Amino acid sequence: MERLAQLDETSTYLTAVMPALIILGIGFGLIFATAINTATSGVRPEDAGIASALVNTCQQVGGAAGTALLSTIAATASKDWLTERLPAGVKAPSGTGTPEQVSQLPPLVKALLEPAAIHGYTAAFWLSAGIFLVGAITAALMLERGVPDTSGEHGGPAAGPH
Repeated sequence: MERLAQLDETSTYLTAVMPALIILGIGFGLIFATAINTATSGVRPEDAGIASALVNTCQQVGGAAGTALLSTIAATASKDWLTERLPAGVKAPSGTGTPEQVSQLPPLVKALLEPAAIHGYTAAFWLSAGIFLVGAITAALMLERGVPDTSGEHGGPAAGPH
């Protein structure tokens, strides 16, 4: 996320965004199986289905809520940044606007739209990096170390009888 938080007006997709997205994709691909396994470990076999469904639901709701939160943060940060830089009496545009609406904006406002958007994205990327850091610290503190004991009453994989 740090690389995405360092974008500027001259950044290109190929050199700045795509490498970060590839690294994020590989990282997420490596953690999902382990995360789901950890979330459902120690669950009684008869509860395995509901535990798995709960993990899936949390992923879906978390992704939707996270996207909404980060989009709101980005939009608010962009508007605040733009509003602070406009002279008195010049109003910041609301919403994204159509190309025709954008072309009718005063030149000063048009010149500030791109840096304002970059500022909003940067704020959202830093916030998401902070969320990841808090999650990593929480996981490190809460997860038990070592190999799980599967010899107990509820040991073994979360699967039904064969």
